[in-house]
Amino acid sequence: MRRRPLPGARGRAEEATPNASPDPRPNPAWGRRAPGGRMAAARGLLLAAAAALLLRAAAAQTYIIGTKTIIFYPRNVQEHTELQIDLEFDFALSAGAGSKITIALPRMTCGAGDGTPGTPPSTIQMTHTTYFTPTWTEGTYSYADPYPDTKLELVVDRAMAANTQLSIKIDADNGFMFHCGINENEGIKISVTDDALGALVTDELMDHTMVGPACTNKGTCFGHGTCDACRDKCVCDDGYGSTSDVYEIYVFPDCSERVCPKGRAWGDVPTGATAAHADAECSNRGVCDRTTGICACVAGFGGEACQKKLCPNDCSGHGLCMNMHELGGISRALPLVSSSQVYGSSANEATTAWDSLLNMACVCDSSWSVGLASGETQEPEWFGADCSLKRCPTGDDPMTSAVETDCSGVAPVGGSTTGATGASGNLCHVDCSNRGKCDHTLGTCTCFEGFHGENCGYQLFAYNTK
Repeated sequence: MRRRPLPGARGRAEEATPNASPDPRPNPAWGRRAPGGRMAAARGLLLAAAAALLLRAAAAQTYIIGTKTIIFYPRNVQEHTELQIDLEFDFALSAGAGSKITIALPRMTCGAGDGTPGTPPSTIQMTHTTYFTPTWTEGTYSYADPYPDTKLELVVDRAMAANTQLSIKIDADNGFMFHCGINENEGIKISVTDDALGALVTDELMDHTMVGPACTNKGTCFGHGTCDACRDKCVCDDGYGSTSDVYEIYVFPDCSERVCPKGRAWGDVPTGATAAHADAECSNRGVCDRTTGICACVAGFGGEACQKKLCPNDCSGHGLCMNMHELGGISRALPLVSSSQVYGSSANEATTAWDSLLNMACVCDSSWSVGLASGETQEPEWFGADCSLKRCPTGDDPMTSAVETDCSGVAPVGGSTTGATGASGNLCHVDCSNRGKCDHTLGTCTCFEGFHGENCGYQLFAYNTK
């Protein structure tokens, strides 16, 4: 007796009975799944959806470490240290090589504390827990940043339920120590990964005790710096003794005093044949107020670092204060001449004087009209280092002998040139024609008796009327 095939299994039954005649009638079950297949497919879809939901939930969940503290004992540098680690997670961890807790331990070493990295122990003595296998990774050493990448890894050997409280002790006999000090709650971070879910918590700062003096003798660096616990010193902010401030000046190491701006020293001791004028506080031409950080400059110097040699009396209001670099390119800085001269307009010097922007001088004003012939010159109306003096009108001495020809190319009174300049009887023009006294405050001549005119260039003659 042949068994009747199950619904949906007709094709398989016929393949198992090769002598059976094919049934020409269409099978209504063809083209759709059998009831058992539909159930299996549904279960697969449900499982896939549940897995996707689980992964999405895992991705959306915030994993929190409730307790994360480390106590170091003793709290001395260069001494074998015990680590008391207390942890509590609000999430579960599965067992496996990918499930681990990584604790960064900067400045710690398993070496002798002499700057030579040590060899991690093959077995680490740990008590109070059986959940983990600890491994030590020795960091790299540099003087500036010793062992920044040392870390302790706790690989999960046994699945751990959520809210499990852990109290782990790493014995001092393991030989771990701090190469130098570390501040409280500084730099020690924790990250957690799970074999199934991947990274859960990354670099969350741990609460921990201080090791070493940690600037205890310097307080809080007065709020103007940070404590370098490794070297027990304050790293001060700019303006309070930072490395960018002036080197080798005395300031309190606790960042409590201000440092004044620096500039090229106007006077110092050369350090080589071509090395001088090094940076100095207030440019060696002022006194620093440690409370305000402001330079009190000596007379004649100014700028925030007393780096500029000022124009005297600010040119008395009769001139323009300019530095050497500017003066080299302006014709006004020279006596006025008929030809155009601009110093520095085409110069392309390879070097520049160190004080070219710091030495200042006055270019004095002049209201005199300029109409000069070739070879003629004219001094500015105001003169002196501070432009406080005013020139008087000039002229040829009216008492000049007719045989004297000591000057040429000058303009007589009135400003127009004549063919007589340079002829017999002419001398170079002088203030008040050498026949009066110049008042340089007012720029006026007081003529001697017998002479008159604005430049005293005219002689009075007495006529006998008898």
